[in-house]
Amino acid sequence: AHRRSNIHLYPDDWKKLPIPDAPKRQQQAVVRLVDEILAGEKSVPVSYPHELEHEIDVLIKNYYGFDDLPK
Repeated sequence: AHRRSNIHLYPDDWKKLPIPDAPKRQQQAVVRLVDEILAGEKSVPVSYPHELEHEIDVLIKNYYGFDDLPK
């Protein structure tokens, strides 16, 4: 809804995106999960950590107030 074009994305379009200001505690929760994913990829690159990604998705939905969306 904030884009001027369906083909191009301009820097001013990005500036209009509503990005919540998450407290440090909430940021650290996402950082911890991303670190776990990256560590797992280095040790066992074949496995894909869907559970950890789901946890990140839930945290981000909560940040934006979308915690009531279907999974």
